[in-house]
Amino acid sequence: LIMVALKGKFLFESLNSTQLDKLIDVFSPINCTVGEKVIKQGDTGDFMYVIQTGHFEVTKDGQGKLNECGIGQTFGELAL
Repeated sequence: LIMVALKGKFLFESLNSTQLDKLIDVFSPINCTVGEKVIKQGDTGDFMYVIQTGHFEVTKDGQGKLNECGIGQTFGELAL
C-alpha cells in the first residue's frame, strides 16, 4: 500500500525501487481514534501519512470541510 501511494507522488518520482524500499522501512504505523486531529492548522508538519484504513476529513478554520482522504491516499508529504 505504501509503495503504491509513494509512486504516485511527484516528490518521490525520481527514486528507484531500492530507494523507495529504504524509505518505506522508516515508516511507522500510528493508530488514531475517531475525531482525533492528526495535524492542526498552524502546526509545523514533520510527517507524511499513508491511510491504511478509514478516512480523514481535511478542514480549515472558518471554511469547514475542504476534502476527505481515504485508504491509499496520503497527506503531509509537503512537510518533508
